[in-house]
Amino acid sequence: MPETMRKRTEEVQNHVDEICIFEDGVCIARHPVLEGRNRRRVDPAHRKAPPPRPMQQRLKGVPQRSLAFYDAVSQRLAAGGV
Repeated sequence: MPETMRKRTEEVQNHVDEICIFEDGVCIARHPVLEGRNRRRVDPAHRKAPPPRPMQQRLKGVPQRSLAFYDAVSQRLAAGGV
């Protein structure tokens, strides 16, 4: 369900091959029934995507190391060290 409907009361009808959601007697959404137990699918149109974050924000807290560091790590691992 869209986030705008979280606190509203809707009627949900579960049919053999689809689920219908009604508001004030009007069908506002139809979704196919998923095969299997405890299946869930979130329609991307029902959720607001978070705004994209700049690369600097995504890398915040990730240490910057030289390639020499990784070279030393790989040599130690290749030698069987921990």
